[in-house]
Amino acid sequence: MKFKTLLVLALLGLSISVTANSQTVSRAYEIGIENFRAPGTANDMAVFRRCDTCDRLSVRATPDTNYVVNGESVTLKKFREFIAESGRRILAPVIVLHHLESDTLVSISVKI
Repeated sequence: MKFKTLLVLALLGLSISVTANSQTVSRAYEIGIENFRAPGTANDMAVFRRCDTCDRLSVRATPDTNYVVNGESVTLKKFREFIAESGRRILAPVIVLHHLESDTLVSISVKI
């Protein structure tokens, strides 16, 4: 009986310490296409606003940034072409995944 109680307390203590050490690594933003500018090159900045009245955020893309159109991974060039061809009339939001520690873009995705 004491062994089970000690085991439960030990596991509970481990779970509390693991929870206390958790931190936010990335943040996702859901942005209207009118508040988004894609990076021009692999190491350029994406500029966006979280809302119409929010300040602009500039986050650097890297060669590892993933660009997704309708669930399919594409190159930055194809991503920019898609946005240009759509005439910026995409109804679905642009989803930007921002890695907070490195202050870089993990992925940018859009779906129509």
